Amino acid sequence: MAFSLFKGPDKADGAKRSTLTVERMLASGEFAAAESAALELVESSPDEAAPRVVLGMALKAQGRLRGALAAFEAAVARNPSDVEALTDLAEMCLELGLLEEALFIVGQAVKLAPTAAPTRLIQARALDATLRPAKAAQAYLVALGSGSIIPAAQEGLISVIEHSPEVVPDRENSEFAQFRGALITAFQAGQAETSGLATAAGIVISRAYGLGTPECSSPDTLLDELSEDELFIRLLQETINVDPVVERFCIGLRQHLLTVYGHEVEPPIAVTRLAAALSLQAYHNEYAMPCGEAELGQIDRLAHEIEGELNNGKPSPIVLRGKLLMLAMYAPLSSHPRADRIMDLALGGEVQRVVALTVRERREVEALRDRIPAIGKIDPKKSTSVGHQLAEANPYPRWIHIARPESGALPNYLRSRFPAYDPPEFSTPKIEVLVPGCGTGQHPIKAAMRFPAAQVTAVDISLDSLAYGARMARKLSVGNVEFMLGDLMRLPDEPARYHYIECTHLLHHVAAHEDAWAALAALLRPGGVLKVDVPSKHGRADVAAVRELVSRLSLQPDTQGIRKVRQKVFGGSAPSDAAIMTRPDFYTVSGCRELLFHVPVTRYDLDGVYNMVEQHGLRMVGLFADPVVRTTYRKACPDDPNMADRTSVIRFERDNPKAFRSVYQLLCEKPA
Repeated sequence: MAFSLFKGPDKADGAKRSTLTVERMLASGEFAAAESAALELVESSPDEAAPRVVLGMALKAQGRLRGALAAFEAAVARNPSDVEALTDLAEMCLELGLLEEALFIVGQAVKLAPTAAPTRLIQARALDATLRPAKAAQAYLVALGSGSIIPAAQEGLISVIEHSPEVVPDRENSEFAQFRGALITAFQAGQAETSGLATAAGIVISRAYGLGTPECSSPDTLLDELSEDELFIRLLQETINVDPVVERFCIGLRQHLLTVYGHEVEPPIAVTRLAAALSLQAYHNEYAMPCGEAELGQIDRLAHEIEGELNNGKPSPIVLRGKLLMLAMYAPLSSHPRADRIMDLALGGEVQRVVALTVRERREVEALRDRIPAIGKIDPKKSTSVGHQLAEANPYPRWIHIARPESGALPNYLRSRFPAYDPPEFSTPKIEVLVPGCGTGQHPIKAAMRFPAAQVTAVDISLDSLAYGARMARKLSVGNVEFMLGDLMRLPDEPARYHYIECTHLLHHVAAHEDAWAALAALLRPGGVLKVDVPSKHGRADVAAVRELVSRLSLQPDTQGIRKVRQKVFGGSAPSDAAIMTRPDFYTVSGCRELLFHVPVTRYDLDGVYNMVEQHGLRMVGLFADPVVRTTYRKACPDDPNMADRTSVIRFERDNPKAFRSVYQLLCEKPA
C-alpha cells in the first residue's frame, strides 16, 4: 500500500519524523518496508544525509552490505560532518574487510565527537582488527566512560585483554584503575559472558598483586586487602576461574586459611569472607583444585566434628559456622550425611549464603529430575554405563551465568551473521527449534532468549544435565524452552518438524557421525536451517599429549583422578602443559573429564566437512567465526562474505591455521 511519509507543513520536521518511522520499522524487523520508506524519503529529500543513513541501515539489515556501503558514502558526501553517517560508513567498511578505510573514516568522526560512545566503539573495533590492541583498549575505555552500559564495548575490552594481556598496565600506573573499574562494572551489569570476563579478571588480579612473581606477598599479609577487593571476590563467587596463576594462588590461600584458622570458632571477618568466596569457587569448579594429604586429613576431622555437633539435640550455629566454611572450601556440603539438617539451621552471614547456593541448588536439581518428560527411546546401555554415571555426578558443561543476547526473529539473526544469505521466511507464527545433546542447557536457553517467538526443545540423555538446565531456565524466567530426556538417534523424525536445529556439543560425544548427520537432516523440515559444531583435526596436539599422560598413569575419570592429572600439568614444563591450561574446560571436573578422558571421536578437515554436508543433502550457507577472523577473511575473499566457498575457505585456513581452532561452526540449509 502506497503512503506518504510527510505530514504537516514543515518538511524538515516531517523528514525527521519519517526517519524515526523507518528506524521503528527496522526495530520491528520490517526490513523490506523500511527500505521502501527510506527510498521514498531519499527521493523526497535528495540533498539530505539522514534519509541515506536509514536506507543504508535497511540494506544492511537485509545483508546487502555493498548497497549499504554506497548509501552511507552518499550520506557522508551530502554532509561530511554528520557523525552518525561517518560512524555507520566506518562500521560498514569494517564489515567488508576494508580495515584501513574504516580506521581513517572513524578517525574523522572522533575528531568531530571525541566522547561519542558509538563512534569510539567502532574505532576500537577497527584498531583491534588492525592489530593495535593497546589503542583499541583505550578506545573501549573511552566508550565505557560515557556513563552508559554498553555491552558491546564491555565485550570488546574483555576480548582485547584476553588475547593481548600486555595492554593491562602495572598497578602503579594511573590507568590501571580504569581497567579494574571497567571489569567490576561488567560484573555488576551482568551482561558479559562470564568465561571471557573470568579470563580478563584473572589477568588484572594477577597484575594487581604480582601473582606468580617473586614480588607477590604471602597470603597472610593480603587477607584484609583481598577480602575488600570486589573484583577478586566477584571472580571467585560469580565465575569459574580459568587462570592458572590465580588458581595456584587460591590453592595456597585456601591452605593458609585452613591451617591457621581451621580450629577457630569465630574466624576474623576477612577470613570468613575469603573462605566463603573460595567455597563458592570450589562449588563452581566441582572441587577440581588439587590438595595435599595433610589438608584432606584435617577436612575429615572437621566433617566428623560437624556431624557430632549436628547430632546434638541443639546444634550451635556459632560452633558450626567456621567449620562449615572450612569444609565447603574442599568438599560439597550437599554430600554431607546431614546436609538437610545444615540447610534448616539459621546460620546467618556468609555461611548461610554458601549453604543456600550449594545445598539448596543441588536439592532443587534433584527434585526436577523426576519431572523431566521423555521423547523417543533411550538406549539402556548408555544410561547405565560408568561414564554416564560419572557425567550425571558432574553434568557438562558447567556454567553459572548467561549474557542475554539481542532478541528478534530467526531470519534477522541469520542475516546479521551471513549477509549474502537470504534465509527462509517461515509462514508459521511459532518456529520449532531443536537443541540435541543440550547438556546443562546453556545453548537452548540462549536460543530461547534470542528467539522469543520460538518454541525450543532441548534434548539430552543425562537427567542431571536436563534438570540443571530446567532450573536455570526457571531462574532466568525463560518460558519458551522445554527440556526432554531423549537420544538424537531415536527421536521421532516423521514428519520432519524443526525449522532450526542448533547442535553444538553432540558430535564431540558420538562415534557414529554418519548416523548423527542422517538424524539431523531427517529432523529438519525442508527449507530448515542447521547450525552444527564439527570437531576439527587441528589444534588438539596439547590434548593428545596430556591424554597420553593419563593413560600412562592409569588414572580414572573420577574427581581424584582428575585432580591428579591437573596437579601433574600444573607442575609440568612441557609445551602441552602450558597450552592445555589455556582451555576453559581444564578448570572444572566435568570439563576435564570431557577434555582428557572422553573416548576420542572422529575429527575432520574442511574437505571432510564439506563432503559430509553434501552427502546428507544439505547446502553450506557459511561458517561462523569471531569478528577478527571474519573481517580478515572478507578482506582476503571479498566475494565470499559468508565464508561458504569451499576452495576459498580451505585456502584461508591453510594461510591462517589458528583461525578455527579445534572446531568448525557451520550453518547449513535443507533445500525446500
